[in-house]
Amino acid sequence: MVDAAGGLAQGGSLLPYSEVFTQYEAEARESMDKESVPDNLKTLVRSYFLDLSGE
Repeated sequence: MVDAAGGLAQGGSLLPYSEVFTQYEAEARESMDKESVPDNLKTLVRSYFLDLSGE
């Protein structure tokens, strides 16, 4: 659950976006490695996380 203030609610507490972003990205990359994901979609997901990170 994401709080309107920009944090993730976990066990009644809020975590800043900056703390969960890396975890979300790692989970996405790990899932793509385990599953049969077309290369064009892998590129799209990587681009998505790059855009979010501001790089």
